[in-house]
Amino acid sequence: TYFEQFNSVCSGVVKTGDFVYVATESGKQAIAQINSIWETKDGKSFFFFFLLLTPSELLASVLANRLQYRQEVFLSTVQETTPTIGIIGKCCVLEVDEYVTRRATEIPEADVYLCESIYDEFNKIIKKMEPPIGLKKFTHSQDVTLDEIFYFRRPISIQKVSFLLVFF
Repeated sequence: TYFEQFNSVCSGVVKTGDFVYVATESGKQAIAQINSIWETKDGKSFFFFFLLLTPSELLASVLANRLQYRQEVFLSTVQETTPTIGIIGKCCVLEVDEYVTRRATEIPEADVYLCESIYDEFNKIIKKMEPPIGLKKFTHSQDVTLDEIFYFRRPISIQKVSFLLVFF
């Protein structure tokens, strides 16, 4: 059975399109966008997701001469499936035009990220997302609880900084 919205054990209600923190085998947490959620006949629930990478997860050589935003993450070409029990919290990832104009009210600012690029795992390169490639947008039925969104009066100003300033 597939769901648009699901009550997860650790982080409450999640829906397709949500961004979540996922526990990994290494003990770290990863950022993922939920693409689909389902439950098997034996009651086990899973979700399929697109992985997003933080700069610390990329090779320094890929980022060395690149300016980036604070809180920037990169859409990965990696897609995975894992049990919903692996969801350990919610976060938010926005494209630049969204990031400067709005926020989901229930997500703390420290858990809000910006994404404008995709990381090609095979070729080990970063490239700017160009339509139709980008963060996937979902349309839900009226039964799904909508997020409350706060819109800024004026777009905020953001600047790119050196890779070295983000980490050191």
